[in-house]
Amino acid sequence: MSSLGLTSNPMLGSIHGDVLNANPATEDERNRLIEELKRRGKSTVISRSFPESELLYGKAIDVMAESDVKSGADPASKKSQDLAILYSNRSLARYHLGKLEESESDARRATILNPVYSKVKFCDMDTF
Repeated sequence: MSSLGLTSNPMLGSIHGDVLNANPATEDERNRLIEELKRRGKSTVISRSFPESELLYGKAIDVMAESDVKSGADPASKKSQDLAILYSNRSLARYHLGKLEESESDARRATILNPVYSKVKFCDMDTF
Protein backbone atom coordinates (compact mmCIF):
# COMPACT_ATOMS: atom_id res chain seq x y z
CA MET A 1 0.00 0.00 0.00
CA SER A 2 1.30 3.45 -0.88
CA SER A 3 1.51 6.53 1.26
CA LEU A 4 -1.73 7.73 -0.33
CA GLY A 5 -3.79 4.64 0.40
CA LEU A 6 -4.16 3.91 -3.31
CA THR A 7 -5.42 0.39 -2.73
CA SER A 8 -8.66 1.73 -1.27
CA ASN A 9 -9.15 4.64 -3.65
CA PRO A 10 -12.23 4.61 -5.89
CA MET A 11 -10.29 6.37 -8.68
CA LEU A 12 -8.32 3.19 -9.30
CA GLY A 13 -11.05 2.14 -11.70
CA SER A 14 -10.92 5.50 -13.43
CA ILE A 15 -9.25 6.49 -16.66
CA HIS A 16 -5.95 6.48 -14.75
CA GLY A 17 -6.40 3.02 -13.26
CA ASP A 18 -3.85 1.55 -15.65
CA VAL A 19 -1.01 3.69 -14.29
CA LEU A 20 -2.25 3.83 -10.70
CA ASN A 21 -2.37 0.01 -10.58
CA ALA A 22 0.92 -0.49 -12.43
CA ASN A 23 3.75 -2.33 -10.67
CA PRO A 24 6.85 -1.90 -12.84
CA ALA A 25 9.48 -4.59 -12.48
CA THR A 26 12.48 -3.02 -14.19
CA GLU A 27 14.17 0.36 -14.01
CA ASP A 28 13.14 1.06 -17.61
CA GLU A 29 9.49 0.26 -16.81
CA ARG A 30 9.67 2.51 -13.72
CA ASN A 31 11.09 5.37 -15.77
CA ARG A 32 8.37 5.02 -18.44
CA LEU A 33 5.68 4.87 -15.77
CA ILE A 34 7.02 7.95 -14.00
CA GLU A 35 7.06 9.90 -17.27
CA GLU A 36 3.45 8.89 -18.00
CA LEU A 37 2.36 9.80 -14.47
CA LYS A 38 4.03 13.21 -14.82
CA ARG A 39 2.39 13.78 -18.21
CA ARG A 40 -1.05 12.89 -16.88
CA GLY A 41 -0.46 14.83 -13.66
CA LYS A 42 0.33 17.97 -15.63
CA SER A 43 -2.79 17.47 -17.75
CA THR A 44 -5.00 17.10 -14.68
CA VAL A 45 -3.53 20.25 -13.11
CA ILE A 46 -4.29 22.18 -16.31
CA SER A 47 -7.86 20.86 -16.24
CA ARG A 48 -8.05 21.58 -12.49
CA SER A 49 -8.80 17.94 -11.66
CA PHE A 50 -6.84 18.17 -8.43
CA PRO A 51 -8.00 14.89 -6.82
CA GLU A 52 -6.58 13.06 -9.84
CA SER A 53 -3.44 15.22 -9.79
CA GLU A 54 -2.82 14.29 -6.16
CA LEU A 55 -3.11 10.58 -6.92
CA LEU A 56 -0.97 10.68 -10.06
CA TYR A 57 1.84 12.67 -8.47
CA GLY A 58 1.61 10.50 -5.34
CA LYS A 59 2.04 7.34 -7.41
CA ALA A 60 5.00 8.93 -9.23
CA ILE A 61 6.56 9.81 -5.87
CA ASP A 62 6.07 6.25 -4.63
CA VAL A 63 7.55 4.72 -7.79
CA MET A 64 10.50 7.12 -7.87
CA ALA A 65 11.24 6.68 -4.17
CA GLU A 66 11.17 2.89 -4.60
CA SER A 67 13.49 3.22 -7.58
CA ASP A 68 15.93 5.37 -5.59
CA VAL A 69 15.98 2.86 -2.74
CA LYS A 70 16.72 -0.01 -5.13
CA SER A 71 19.43 1.88 -7.00
CA GLY A 72 20.99 3.59 -3.97
CA ALA A 73 20.71 7.00 -5.65
CA ASP A 74 22.70 9.94 -4.35
CA PRO A 75 20.44 12.55 -2.69
CA ALA A 76 22.07 15.25 -4.88
CA SER A 77 21.21 13.34 -8.05
CA LYS A 78 18.87 14.37 -10.84
CA LYS A 79 16.37 11.89 -9.42
CA SER A 80 16.30 13.86 -6.16
CA GLN A 81 15.70 17.02 -8.14
CA ASP A 82 12.91 15.30 -10.10
CA LEU A 83 11.42 14.02 -6.84
CA ALA A 84 11.42 17.60 -5.51
CA ILE A 85 9.38 18.67 -8.53
CA LEU A 86 6.89 15.85 -7.96
CA TYR A 87 6.47 16.86 -4.32
CA SER A 88 6.03 20.47 -5.38
CA ASN A 89 3.36 19.52 -7.92
CA ARG A 90 1.51 17.35 -5.41
CA SER A 91 1.75 20.23 -2.94
CA LEU A 92 -0.05 22.45 -5.46
CA ALA A 93 -2.80 19.86 -5.94
CA ARG A 94 -3.24 19.42 -2.19
CA TYR A 95 -3.34 23.19 -1.69
CA HIS A 96 -6.24 23.45 -4.16
CA LEU A 97 -7.99 20.59 -2.38
CA GLY A 98 -7.77 22.47 0.91
CA LYS A 99 -5.31 19.95 2.36
CA LEU A 100 -3.07 22.68 3.68
CA GLU A 101 -1.04 20.64 6.17
CA GLU A 102 -0.28 17.96 3.57
CA SER A 103 0.50 20.66 1.01
CA GLU A 104 2.93 22.36 3.37
CA SER A 105 4.56 19.02 4.19
CA ASP A 106 5.11 18.27 0.50
CA ALA A 107 6.50 21.76 -0.12
CA ARG A 108 8.95 21.31 2.74
CA ARG A 109 10.02 17.88 1.45
CA ALA A 110 10.61 19.39 -1.98
CA THR A 111 12.73 22.14 -0.45
CA ILE A 112 14.81 19.60 1.47
CA LEU A 113 15.37 17.53 -1.66
CA ASN A 114 16.31 20.55 -3.76
CA PRO A 115 16.93 23.74 -1.74
CA VAL A 116 17.56 25.83 -4.86
CA TYR A 117 14.29 24.97 -6.62
CA SER A 118 12.79 28.47 -6.79
CA LYS A 119 9.27 27.30 -7.66
CA VAL A 120 9.04 25.47 -4.34
CA LYS A 121 10.32 28.44 -2.40
CA PHE A 122 7.76 30.68 -4.12
CA CYS A 123 4.94 28.22 -3.38
CA ASP A 124 6.13 27.78 0.18
CA MET A 125 6.23 31.53 0.88
CA ASP A 126 3.06 32.29 -1.06
CA THR A 127 0.97 29.51 0.43
CA PHE A 128 2.15 29.38 4.00
